[in-house]
Amino acid sequence: GPTDGAQHNAPLPDGTGKPGAELSPLQMARGVLRNNPSMEELQKALTLIPLNEENADAYFLLREQMAEMGDVESMYLLGIFYDPTSQTPHGSIEKDPEQSYTWYLRAKTGGWQSAESALSNLKTWLQQQAANGSDQAQTLLNNWE
Repeated sequence: GPTDGAQHNAPLPDGTGKPGAELSPLQMARGVLRNNPSMEELQKALTLIPLNEENADAYFLLREQMAEMGDVESMYLLGIFYDPTSQTPHGSIEKDPEQSYTWYLRAKTGGWQSAESALSNLKTWLQQQAANGSDQAQTLLNNWE
């Protein structure tokens, strides 16, 4: 019905105005993703969502979709989001060295040059964790390619 999803009585973007004004970055990102966006549309949405602590979740969602569509830079950036050594804003995305490793590896395989040093830093961090008794770190190192 007409009241579906209208929690704040915010005007829904109708394609005529500028929807960015009434919507939070997260709402905007979700709206874009719902419409099966092209890579171009995703990149356009990203220009409206600069990466900072406030926008990090929305930025992540768009980059995640781009990575799934084969964008190598986005694969690398997802690695950064999950990287426990990274100081980049990551919003509510939990640090996860295994996910970080997976995305960095995909980026490296795709030819993204910075992924090599990122993997190297991650490996050093894991070696320190393993030396301090982390089983998770040791397992990841054992499976390192």
